[in-house]
Amino acid sequence: MRKNLKRSVIIYGSYVDKPTSELMSEHQKLVYELGLELGKAGFDIVTGGGVGMMGAACDGAKDINPDTKCIGVDLDWGNYPSFSYKRLDEKILFPKGDFVSRLKTMKEKSSYQIVCPGGKGTLRELFEAWEELAMDYQKQPRHKKIILFPESYWKPIYDWIQNECYQNGYVFKNDMDILVLAKTPKDVIDIMLGSEEVLSK
Repeated sequence: MRKNLKRSVIIYGSYVDKPTSELMSEHQKLVYELGLELGKAGFDIVTGGGVGMMGAACDGAKDINPDTKCIGVDLDWGNYPSFSYKRLDEKILFPKGDFVSRLKTMKEKSSYQIVCPGGKGTLRELFEAWEELAMDYQKQPRHKKIILFPESYWKPIYDWIQNECYQNGYVFKNDMDILVLAKTPKDVIDIMLGSEEVLSK
């Protein structure tokens, strides 16, 4: 394995703490289970510093492995402290609106990116991360992936990209290869470990 490969992963996802639907509740449980698998596998977690899906992943990882480090890279929201996850080991704040620096720092601290259920902020993170990896494909073509978890949530969006954008020539096969759907937490771990195997060759 390359020495510069960080055993840490970004979790993108909703900051909504208390589920507002049965589906959201199910998703938080799934992301908690993902956190358990990440903790068992020895991965640290980098998030946007919030609760909701981000906090669920950190809770799972810390509950199974207290040595797991959770790093929050957030914007300074001022009057909204309830959005902040309480079990962070490190918190990095950027001025409100400095979304680019925030995402850049998150990526510098991680080798993997997992997109969990979320809204417009999560979608922005997904598409910006995808564009960045696509632009860098010639330099790092083999292992850089964005994992969409769970598949049931992301498949409609993935299918739209596949059927409308890819099939009509607006994005390319190299672009599509970056996006990977994962059904279960174990699938996520397998994808990441598979990436490490590629790097070791």
